[in-house]
Amino acid sequence: MRGPDPATLRLRALAGVTVVVVASGLAWAFMGSVPHPAAIDWLRAALVFVAGAWLAWGSALALAGLAVRPAPPPRGSVAGRTAVLILLCDEETGPALARIAAVRASLMATDHAHLFEMVVLSDSGPQAGRAEAEGLARLVAEAPGPIPLMYRRRADRRGRKAGNIADFLRRSGGRYRYAAVLDADSLMEGETLVEMVRRMEGAPELGLLQSVPRVIGARSRFGRAMQFASGFSGPLQAAGLAALQGRAGPYWGHNAIIRVAPFAAHCGLAELPGPAPFGGPVMSHDYVEAALLVRAGWDVRIDPDLGGSFEEGPEDIVAHARRDRRWCQGNMQHARLIPLEGLAFWSRVTFALNVATYAMAPLWSLFLLASLLRPLATGAAPQTGTLAGSEGLIFAVIGLLVLPRVAALLHDLFRPGQRDRLRRAGAALGELLFSALLAPILLAWQLRAVLEVLTGRDGGWPAHPPAGEGLDLARAWEASRWIATLGLAGFALTVAVALGSLYFVVPVFLPMVFAPLIVWWSSRPPRGVSSGPLPEVARRRDAFAGALSRGGA
Repeated sequence: MRGPDPATLRLRALAGVTVVVVASGLAWAFMGSVPHPAAIDWLRAALVFVAGAWLAWGSALALAGLAVRPAPPPRGSVAGRTAVLILLCDEETGPALARIAAVRASLMATDHAHLFEMVVLSDSGPQAGRAEAEGLARLVAEAPGPIPLMYRRRADRRGRKAGNIADFLRRSGGRYRYAAVLDADSLMEGETLVEMVRRMEGAPELGLLQSVPRVIGARSRFGRAMQFASGFSGPLQAAGLAALQGRAGPYWGHNAIIRVAPFAAHCGLAELPGPAPFGGPVMSHDYVEAALLVRAGWDVRIDPDLGGSFEEGPEDIVAHARRDRRWCQGNMQHARLIPLEGLAFWSRVTFALNVATYAMAPLWSLFLLASLLRPLATGAAPQTGTLAGSEGLIFAVIGLLVLPRVAALLHDLFRPGQRDRLRRAGAALGELLFSALLAPILLAWQLRAVLEVLTGRDGGWPAHPPAGEGLDLARAWEASRWIATLGLAGFALTVAVALGSLYFVVPVFLPMVFAPLIVWWSSRPPRGVSSGPLPEVARRRDAFAGALSRGGA
C-alpha cells in the first residue's frame, strides 16, 4: 500500500490543525461567555467542540477545493473491453429503460462503441422483471447497434446491489478489463465513459475512478434546490475532497469505473456479525470497497473535472428522508470497520466522517436541550432564563455554515466563460435561505433515523418511490406531523424555562411547527421557473421516454 504524497500530507496537516483550532476557539469563547459556569456548561462546551469541528471541516474542505489546482490526469489510449453495469431493483420500468437507451445511444455516437457492452443487473421481483426483460428486448430490436445489451435477473437477492455486482464479476468478469457502474437513476454521456477509460489506461495503478454526478431534471421546489446545490457547491467540495484524500479517494457506488481484476480479487464483502442494523449485509458498501482496494495497493481517485455525469434525485423531503434512512444505517455500520486491519489512515478517517455525518443531529439536539434545561440546573428564574453563552455561538455557527457557500460562490462566479453572475448570486442566496428553512426539518428526520438505528430497528432497503406531481397535504401531514409536535414541545419548553431566549429558538422550532406545510409546498413544482437546459444524454432520455410511451423505441 503506497502512502500519500508530501503535498497531500501537508494539506491534511493544515486542515487538521485548522479544524482543531477553530473548534477549540469556539469552545473556549463559549465558556468565556457563560457567567458562573456550571457542570452542565462543560457538557455544552464539549458538544460545541465536536460540532464546531464538524462545521470547520466543511469549511476546510471548501477552502482546499478553492486553493488547490490539480495537475491534468494522465491519459492513455482507449483499449480493453468495458462493461457498463446498470443496477435495477423494482424501479419504474419506463423511465429506467429510457435512461438505459439514452446512455447506449450516446455511447454508440462515439468512435469506440465496439469496446463497450451494457449489462442490466436486476434484483426486481418477477412482475417487474418480466416488464424489464420485455422492454429491453424491444429496445434492442427497434434500436440495433454495435453495443450488446444483456439482461440478468437474480431470484436470490443476497447481498443486494453489492452482491449482484459480485455475482456478475464471478461469472463474467474475466471478459472485461473495466466496468462502469450506473444506478437506475444515473445518466452518463458516452464521451465521458470513453474519457474515463482513457484515464484508467493512463494510470495502471488506478483501481477505481469516481466522477462527480450532477443532479438534473428536478421538477419540484425541493428537487430544484438540491439540483442547484449539486451543481453549485458540489464541484468545490469534491475538489477539496480529492485534494485531501489523495490516493485513498471515495467510491459512491455509481457513476464510476472500476478495474475489474483487482476489484473482483479484493472487494468481496462478508456480512457483519450480529443482527441488523449494525450487523448483516454492509449497507454503504461502496466506501468499504474503496477502502479494500486502497488496502490492496490500488489507487482510488475522484476527478471533479469530468463532465457528462448525471443523476436524478428525490423530488420531496419524504423521499429524501427515506433514502437518507438507508444511508444512515449504512454509515453507522462503518463505526465497526474503523479498526479493520491494514486500512489506510485516510480510509479510517473516511469511516469516522461517515459516522459523524449522522452523529451531528443528536449532538446538536443534545446541545439545544442542555441549553434549554440550564436554567433549571442552575436555579435561574424561568421568566429570565436564557441560553447562556449561546448567543455569540449562533453567529459563529452561521459564519461557518455560510463560509463554504461563499467559497463556492467565488469559485462559480469567476469560472472562465461564466455569465449571468448577478443571477447566479441571487440563486445562491435563495438556496441558502431555502436550506435554512429546511434544516430543522431534515435534522429532525436524521435524529429519528439515528435513534432507530441505535435502538436496533432495521430500515431495510426500500424501493424507490414512483415519481409523482408532489405530495398532497394529507400525505405531508401524515409523514411529518410528529415534527410539528416536536416543534410545539420545543416552544413550550422554552417558554417554561428560558423565556428570555425565545427569539433565538424561533429559527429552529418555527419551521418544525409548520413542517407539514413546508413538506407539501416544497414538493410542488415552481410556477414559470425552468430547471435549465438539459444535457444531450438527458434529451436522448426524454426522446426515448416519449417513444416508449407511444409503444415504440
